[in-house]
Amino acid sequence: MAGANRVLDQMAQGHTFLGSPPEALASGEVPTRVVGYAVSRSTPTMEGDRVNLHYEGEGLPLTPGFGVALVDDSIEVFRGVLIFETEPSPSFPEIGSLVGANSTIPLFGIRVHWTSVNDDSCPIFPQPDSSAASD
Repeated sequence: MAGANRVLDQMAQGHTFLGSPPEALASGEVPTRVVGYAVSRSTPTMEGDRVNLHYEGEGLPLTPGFGVALVDDSIEVFRGVLIFETEPSPSFPEIGSLVGANSTIPLFGIRVHWTSVNDDSCPIFPQPDSSAASD
């Protein structure tokens, strides 16, 4: 997934990490994707100024692994959470955790140049096909 590699590149370049969870992250179901798997969802709960995302999909890594809340840096819109199966840098500031049935991994937040990490013809977080529901 090329978009996931671009997210890692932007993290390595020191793009702006978030010091706290974006408000939209704590406001309902969150589109969440483990790299290489389909989009799933997570349900947030707040614990002080941190968020715990309860992951409901497949492929959540045991360890190492981490999640990244992606915020479009041009319009400050939260897009979703992308999960990686690699060791995070200890210098990344945690904003919470991703909690699965068998593991808990750290969650970070970053502002990304959205058009460089997402391709509309093959989006990171595709929207469900609403036409199928009306047939």
